[in-house]
Amino acid sequence: MTQRLKYLSTKDLENQIEKLRYDMVTLGLTLGISNTKTLEISKTLDEYITEYQNRSGASTILHTSRYDYSEIS
Repeated sequence: MTQRLKYLSTKDLENQIEKLRYDMVTLGLTLGISNTKTLEISKTLDEYITEYQNRSGASTILHTSRYDYSEIS
């Protein structure tokens, strides 16, 4: 998967990170945080964040989100 990430633009990578975060939170709340699907998304999200940090040299990422998490609680 990591090879494929190298071909994404930084903006596309940011968008995918936001979507994965939203999906992970949604699944975590509905299926549980130890559910296999939740953990798979978490692992994928880690890979995307690592790629983003490697590109930017940043230790933190994306402090804002376009998703409204209040909808899923």
